[in-house]
Amino acid sequence: MQAIDCETGKIRWSHKWEGGGSRSGVLTTAGNLVFTGDGANNFVALDARTGNALWHANLGGDIGNGPITYELEGNQYLVVGAGDTLYGFVMLAKEPSRQLSQRPY
Repeated sequence: MQAIDCETGKIRWSHKWEGGGSRSGVLTTAGNLVFTGDGANNFVALDARTGNALWHANLGGDIGNGPITYELEGNQYLVVGAGDTLYGFVMLAKEPSRQLSQRPY
């Protein structure tokens, strides 16, 4: 995966996946996070400025869609499909560490 500077056309960073990438879509947020899937069935959060991995969760199946996000009552939610299951995650507004927690749906 590579991030390209839209003003210069130059590659800002590259992130190499162990075992190859996936067919997952990519979601970028205003909070400088990039969400995608890797080839090992992980849902991954990257720092949009550096490409460094910040968090991951193994979902046990291929992530074949682009993740979606929405905000409700001040919390940011993420939904992604892996295999035949939808997974929901929430970033709680009151958590300064920006950690993700998983909630089953």
